[in-house]
Amino acid sequence: MLAYWLAQKVDPRLARPLAWAITILGALLLAGGAFVAWRGAHDAKVIENHEAKTSVKLERTGRQADASAAQRAAARRRAEAQARKDFDNATAGIPDNGLSDRQRIDLCGELRDGGVDTSVIPECRDVRAGAQAAP
Repeated sequence: MLAYWLAQKVDPRLARPLAWAITILGALLLAGGAFVAWRGAHDAKVIENHEAKTSVKLERTGRQADASAAQRAAARRRAEAQARKDFDNATAGIPDNGLSDRQRIDLCGELRDGGVDTSVIPECRDVRAGAQAAP
């Protein structure tokens, strides 16, 4: 049909080869367009799969980070509670009006015997080694 139409427009000897050339060119253009469309859909699918894997990995990593942060916070709260309990236990026996001279000298002696440099503790500066409080 294309050849008959072309025969009216161009030399009849060229109409048939020209019709084949146009047909082949059209088929190539159609195949090229189909390939480009398939390639775009294929690339989009590859990108979508990659993004899905990445988002799953990020979500998993985020959950692990959240769990780790929660564990660290719980451990910090337990340590703070234990430190508070130790402080309360250590200060429970201290009278509200402070230590007597005898208690201060005894405590400074215990610290010194334990290897602590008592010269940097203001309450122990005036206590000498072997000092005794008056009874």
